[in-house]
Amino acid sequence: MNVLPKFLTATEARQQLATGTLSCEALVRQCFARIDEREMVIDAWQFLGREAAIAQAQALDKSSSKGLLHGIPMGVKDIIDVAGMPTRNGSMIFADAHKASMDAASVAMARMAGAIPFGKTVTTELAGFTPGRTRNPRNLEHTPGGSSSGSAAAVADGHVPLAIGTQTSGSVIRPAAYCGVFGFKPSFGLIPRGGVKLQSDTLDTVGVFARSVDDLALWYAAMTGARATFLDQPSHQNSHQNSPQNSRSLRINIITRLLDHADMEMGVTVAEASDVLSTAGVKIRDIKLPAIFDDAEADQRLIQLSEMARHYAWEHAEYRDLLSSQLANALDEGARISKEAYRQAMQRSDVLRKQADNLFGDCDAWLMPAAPGGAPKGLDATGDPVFNRLPTLLHQPAINVPHYQTKAGLPLGLQLVGMRHQDEKLLNVARQVQALLKAHQDVY
Repeated sequence: MNVLPKFLTATEARQQLATGTLSCEALVRQCFARIDEREMVIDAWQFLGREAAIAQAQALDKSSSKGLLHGIPMGVKDIIDVAGMPTRNGSMIFADAHKASMDAASVAMARMAGAIPFGKTVTTELAGFTPGRTRNPRNLEHTPGGSSSGSAAAVADGHVPLAIGTQTSGSVIRPAAYCGVFGFKPSFGLIPRGGVKLQSDTLDTVGVFARSVDDLALWYAAMTGARATFLDQPSHQNSHQNSPQNSRSLRINIITRLLDHADMEMGVTVAEASDVLSTAGVKIRDIKLPAIFDDAEADQRLIQLSEMARHYAWEHAEYRDLLSSQLANALDEGARISKEAYRQAMQRSDVLRKQADNLFGDCDAWLMPAAPGGAPKGLDATGDPVFNRLPTLLHQPAINVPHYQTKAGLPLGLQLVGMRHQDEKLLNVARQVQALLKAHQDVY
C-alpha cells in the first residue's frame, strides 16, 4: 500500500504557480501554517526564517524570471549554511553560532532556481550517531532515522515539499524510508559540498527528500542543468512510459547479500515487489556479489570513522565535555585507526567501484531494502544503515521508493541503486518502478 499523504508535491506546486492558480506567497504561508500546527509535535526545525521566506516569495511573485524551483519552499539540514541563518550542526558546541554570511553552494543553486529556504532542519549531533529531538510523523514513538532526521520528517509531515540533507553512510535513504518519502542520494561529487560541515571527504553527499520521483528529478535538473524527460508533464500524461510493454526493457538485479539483516516484513516486501515487477515484464535476476565485496561495509565504516576523527579534531580536543559519549567514543575509535589500515580500505574501495561498474553490464538498477524494516520503536537510536553503506562506499546514486508498509502502518522502503554517474537513468527507472507498483496496487 502506498503510504504517501496527499500533500502538494513540488511538481504540483510548480504547475499551479505557473498557471497562476497559486502564488508563491500563498504557498509559503500555507506551509508555515502547517508548521505552526505540527511543529510542537514533530520538532523538525532548528531554525525558521519566516520573514525572509515571505519576503523572497513576494519578490518572486513580482519577478518575470521563473526557474525550475520557482516558489518552492525548501528545508535545509542544519550542517548546511544558509545566509542569514545560524548553523548549529546539532551540537551544543555551536549553540551560539553566528549567522552564516553566505549560502552553501547547494543552497545557492537552489535559490537561483527559485527555491525558498525556510530554515534549518534538525540533524543528529554533528550529523553522527546520536539522535536529535525529531519524531517520526508516521508514529511519534518511532525514530525518523538520521542523520537528516528533520529534513525527512518535514517533508513527510507536509511542512515543505522539498528538503536537502547529506549522506555519509545512510543519512538520506534510511530516514526517507522510515518517514515514507522519496529520498535521492546522487552520485558522489555530483552536488558541490561547499558550505557543508564535512564529516568525510570520501563519502559525504548532498541529497534531497521529496514526495514524488518527479520532484527528485526537478531538484536534480535544477542542481545540474540536466533536462529530465518528464519535467514538463504531469505523471498521468506519461502513462505510456510506464506501461508493461515499456517495462519489458527494464533489467533489475536483486542484491541478495545482507538480506539476512532484513526483518520478515521487509523480506516479504522485496519478494512481493520482485513478483509484481516480473509479472509486469521487468527482467528480474537475483545476484550474489563476488567475495571481493565481503568487507565493503566494514571498510565504509572504517573510512567514515577515520575521516570523521580528522574533520572533528577541534571539537574532539577542545569540547569533548560537550559531546555525547556515543560520539566521543566514535571519535576515539576513529583516531585509533592506523594510516595503513585507512590506506588499505581506500585502495579496496577504489577496486570495488570499478568492479561494481563492470557488474552492472546491461542491468538498469540494483534493488535492495532501504532499511532492515520499518522504523524501530524509540528515539534513542536512528536505525541500522547496513543496506546503505555499500552504495555510499561505491559512490552510486540511490533512491528510496516508499510504496509498502508494515502491518502496523509504518513505511517500508525499497532502495534502487544505479551505476555511478547514471543518475538520470536511475531517476527514470525509479519512476517506472513506482508506476508499476502503483498500477498493481490499483488493480488489487
